[in-house]
Amino acid sequence: KEKAAVEAAKKKVQELDGEPRIIATSPATADICDKLELDLVGVCSSSVSTIPARYKDVTTVGTAMSPDMEILASLSPDWILSPSSLQSDLQSKYETLNSDWAFLNLRSVPGMYQSIEELGVIFDREEQAKELTDAYQEFYQNFQEEIAGKEHPKVLILMGLPGSYIIATENSYVGSLVALAGG
Repeated sequence: KEKAAVEAAKKKVQELDGEPRIIATSPATADICDKLELDLVGVCSSSVSTIPARYKDVTTVGTAMSPDMEILASLSPDWILSPSSLQSDLQSKYETLNSDWAFLNLRSVPGMYQSIEELGVIFDREEQAKELTDAYQEFYQNFQEEIAGKEHPKVLILMGLPGSYIIATENSYVGSLVALAGG
């Protein structure tokens, strides 16, 4: 089912007149677009992350959690890329625009690389996506050989947010990093 959706999205991009007008609404999606050599017409603002230099003159659309819908609409995007963790907050807003969107699975390292592969197919950047995923696979395989037979520490990641604390499990991006590292 996912493969069919990716192929349908690829077809929509191929039917566009020229390069797709893409907006990345989070620093992570902007970094992925940079690595895939995608041009953007809009990018998020961030006080805690650095947006890739290639996007320094691109229109800012607000923060990842609350992009400015008027600015998004004014840019006439073909595609809006956001993290899947914000889908429940943003999808209904995106539906009001004449645009396609994709919510990238950034909840784990494997999910992120699957999203990178899918974007590679959709935006005809399969070579760049393959380069990224191959480098990750090679690093991970070498790392696993290095830690084979070593003791695996138990790790608790506690994230403090205003008014609460959250434990990062293996089902979160940070937690998946610990699991991949052998913890």
